[in-house]
Amino acid sequence: MAEQYFTTANPAFIWTIDLRMSPFITIRGRDKFVDGRGEMQMKMNSIINLGTETGEKIDEGDWTWCNLEITDLSYNRARQEL
Repeated sequence: MAEQYFTTANPAFIWTIDLRMSPFITIRGRDKFVDGRGEMQMKMNSIINLGTETGEKIDEGDWTWCNLEITDLSYNRARQEL
């Protein structure tokens, strides 16, 4: 299951996913963009860190994703008002 929350006042989002790989293995992922900085993280069973990524490329990618989501939200709201 995946969930996403974002804000347009100060562009930011958090996206999470839970993947049940087997009865004993769950992969949890998170991608967040706050204050112009992005961070992606994946963990197995919420304990074992499979990877954490930060840096300029993550910041740029998350900034793009955040702006696309805001644009899509604005477009869909405008369509509903017609």
